[in-house]
Parts: sequence; structure tokens; C-alpha cells
Amino acid sequence: IPTGTTTEGTMDCVLVSFIKNAAEQGLWAARTIERILAGTPPEEIPLAVNKESRVFLNMQLARSLGVQFPIELLDRATFLEER
Repeated sequence: IPTGTTTEGTMDCVLVSFIKNAAEQGLWAARTIERILAGTPPEEIPLAVNKESRVFLNMQLARSLGVQFPIELLDRATFLEER
């Protein structure tokens, strides 16, 4: 059964990982603090959704399962055996 995760701690145990980009979260936090310090009430600041992530593929597990990934996914992924 192909598996996936969104947390770094379980990346080595699953086939595909989509990990949030911490830099994106930090940038949002900094801009939000600037808005609050400039006088925007926190309740007027909408919730945000991550738009960026890193894709990690466990190639050893993929080989053992006989999984072949589409080229578009391979182009943007980091392979766990290369870490």
C-alpha cells in the first residue's frame, strides 16, 4: 500500500512526503507581526494556507513496491536516498 506523510519525522517510512516550507511560514509570520504593529487588529487578519512544499520520494521503497512516478513529480522531488 503506497503511503505518504506531511511530517519530517516519518519521511523515511513512507513512499511520498509533502513537507511544508518553513521559510514560507516564517515570512508570513513576520509580515503578520508588521501588520499588527502597524495597527491592524489580529482578528482582521485572515488565516493563511501554505502554498509551498517540498516533495520527497523514498526511491528504495518505490523500487520494492514497483512504483514508477510521473516525470513531473520526479522533476520537482528530492530523493531520500540522496540525503
